Amino acid sequence: MIDYEINEFGRRLGLPSLELNQNGMASLVIEGLGTVMLEKTSELGDGELLLVLSRPVEPSETARFAKLLEAVGWRRNPPFRMSAAFFRQSLILTARFEEGAVTAALLENALRVLSDEIERA
Repeated sequence: MIDYEINEFGRRLGLPSLELNQNGMASLVIEGLGTVMLEKTSELGDGELLLVLSRPVEPSETARFAKLLEAVGWRRNPPFRMSAAFFRQSLILTARFEEGAVTAALLENALRVLSDEIERA
């Protein structure tokens, strides 16, 4: 089921054969957006899918995005579990979903939300 939804998500992005590799991961570089990664995990028994958007940030821009780190916190109640971090001069936003709840539309909308959060910062 999740493989179908990931493939459908890829089709919506113009990549009709998107699938996870043998390690349960896929990575795309989308011009103007950043690096989009999908990772299927099963650390806690139930499977989860992570959607990660990573974008390079100049050191002078970190103050601009500092509010974003707070904005995705639990007080804001985003539409899905989100987290944000800086790592090696990149801003990283992550959305986490239970495997059984994943749909291509959900992934597409989540990517849009993550991208919008960066643009609003």
